[in-house]
Amino acid sequence: MIAIKPLKFFVPALLCLSLLCSCSVDGDDDGSLRETDSQAAVITLESFAKANSLGTTFKEHKTVMLNTIYHDENGAEKFSEFSSINLHNDVYTTLYEDSDGYVEFTSGDRTYIFDTEDNSFTIRFYVDNQQDSYTVGFKDSIFYLSSDEKLVDARTSGGVSTVTLEAPTGDKTSYLGEYCDIDSYDKVIFLYECDAKTLQIKSLSVSAASDESEVLLCVSTFSYSNDSLSTPQFVSELNNSKKTRAVTLHYDGITKYTLANEARFSIEAPVGYAVFSDADGKKPLKDIEKASGDMTIFMLEDK
Repeated sequence: MIAIKPLKFFVPALLCLSLLCSCSVDGDDDGSLRETDSQAAVITLESFAKANSLGTTFKEHKTVMLNTIYHDENGAEKFSEFSSINLHNDVYTTLYEDSDGYVEFTSGDRTYIFDTEDNSFTIRFYVDNQQDSYTVGFKDSIFYLSSDEKLVDARTSGGVSTVTLEAPTGDKTSYLGEYCDIDSYDKVIFLYECDAKTLQIKSLSVSAASDESEVLLCVSTFSYSNDSLSTPQFVSELNNSKKTRAVTLHYDGITKYTLANEARFSIEAPVGYAVFSDADGKKPLKDIEKASGDMTIFMLEDK
C-alpha cells in the first residue's frame, strides 16, 4: 500500500459491489439457500451488498465503526483492532488503532501515525491521487468482498438475518495464516448477523474449516453513529506544538508544509519519480523520515 509504512488495517472480507448477483434463498436442508421467516423479504447477494455499501450506510449515518478480535487456533485472543470512518460534507476522516498501540488518523490532507515499535510520530502527506487511494483502501477494510466468496445460506428469524458466505482457501485468504495454519483448511466461512429489516451488519464471525474441523479466527462488531470522530490526543499535541519545522516540496509547483519538530515527515514519490535534495536530481534523498530540521525536497522524474 503506502511504501512509507504499509497500512496496518486488516481487510475482513466484506462487501464489494463488483460481485453483485441474484441468488434466491429458497430451499431445504440439502445445502440450498433458505429463509425461515415467511414474511421476510428474500435475501440475495445483491440486496445484502447494497444494504451494506458505504453509499447506503452514509445516507443514514455519518460514522461506521468496526471492532475486531482475532483468536489463535486454541481460541485465545491474539490481537484486536478498531477502525472507523466518518463522512461529513464529502470529506472522509478515518481512524485505525490496534492492541499494539499503533494508531493512524487521517484528517484533511494528511495522516498522523503513532508507531509503538519505536515510539515515533509521523505525518504522512500525499500528492496526486494518493490520498484517494488511501481512502479507498480504508473503505475496503470496512466493506469488501473478494470474487471467490459465495452466498451459501441466508435465513431470518426473530428480527435477525443470518447470511453465510464461503470462500476457498488460497492467495486471497493467506492473510489468515497469521492466526492459524490456513493451508490445512479447505475454506473460510464468513457468518454475518444483520438487522432483518435493513440487512445492516451487526457482527461478523470468520472461521476456517475442513471436513475434520472448524476454528474461529475472528469476530467483528459493527456500530453506527452520527457523531464525528474524536481526534487522538497525540494529533492535537502535534498540531499545537510551539516548536515546528518547515518542509518545502517542489513537485507540480511548490508546496510548503509545517509540522511539529518531533514528527517525522513522510511522503511517497509517484511511480517514475524519486525524491532529491537538489533541483538537478543528483542527490537522492533516502530515509527521508529520519531527516530533521527544515528541508527542501524535489520530486523529479527518476531517469
